[in-house]
Order: sequence, then C-alpha cells, then structure tokens
Amino acid sequence: MGGVLVIMMARFRVWRWARMAGAGQGRAEDYQAVLELYSRLANHRPFLQGEVRHFVREFEIKRGDREVENIFGVLERVSELRDCGLPGLLERAGGGEAARLVGGLQVAQSMVERVLRGSETGEVEASLASSREAREREWVVFQEEARSRVRRVEARDREQEEAIRRRYKDLEASLHQ
Repeated sequence: MGGVLVIMMARFRVWRWARMAGAGQGRAEDYQAVLELYSRLANHRPFLQGEVRHFVREFEIKRGDREVENIFGVLERVSELRDCGLPGLLERAGGGEAARLVGGLQVAQSMVERVLRGSETGEVEASLASSREAREREWVVFQEEARSRVRRVEARDREQEEAIRRRYKDLEASLHQ
C-alpha cells in the first residue's frame, strides 16, 4: 500500500511540475526532464526484468543441484548392486526362488489366455445376455406385483368409501326422523 502511495505522490508532483513548466516558458529541457522523471517512476520494466533474471538463475541453480544429487544416487545404487547385489541375486537364482517365479508367471499367463479365449468364444456376451433377460423378467414381475398392490389398495379404499357413505346416510336418516 505504501509503495502505491509513493508512486501516486510522485506522479502528482510530475504533473504539477509539468503544469508549472507549461505555464512558464515551455522549454524543451523541462519537458525532457519531466518525461525522464516520469519514465523512471512509472516504468517498471527494468525492475521486472531483473526479478525474472534472478528467479531463473535461482531456479537453474536449484534444479542443477537436484539433478546432480539424483545422478550421484543412481551411481551409488549401481555400484552397490555391482559390488554386493549381483552375486547375491545369482546365488538366489540357483535356488528354488527362480522356479517359483517361473511357475507363478506360467499360472498368470494361463489365466490371461483363459480370459482371452472366453472373450473370443462369446462367453462374456452370453452371460451378459442371460443376466439382462433375468433382470427383464424380474422387472416384469415387479411391475405386476405393483399393479396388484394398487388394485388391492383401490378396492379397499372403495369399500371404505362405501362404508362411510352408508354410515352418513344412516346418520342423516336418523336426524330427519
């Protein structure tokens, strides 16, 4: 907020000075001085360019540090694997773990092949069609049950209406006697 106030005051001073210079002799040097002062106060381009350059420089430095750290981390892992990891892997591969791994992979492959065969033969479409037909049958049954419930409720309501009419008729008849 304070920076905006300073800029506004400086602009007012430039404007007032320009009016005073214009009211006087109107010399070209005065106008040049006013324009230079205004450009220094209002032109933020050099400041922004400096800030952008500073940000880019900082970003590149930090990025470069991260990349160097990543490279050293990869180099460290590779040297660990070369020194102690590779012989250990070779020893374990000679045992039953490799056979178990191959067996697991074969089981997974047979399952994938079974799924692919099922999709080719149309088993999936057939099961979808049968489940769709079952849902349609259930929907028809549900609609029929709902209709029968509505008929029963309407019949009960008609009976109650008739009973109420009879009762009021009897009451009316007893009042007139």
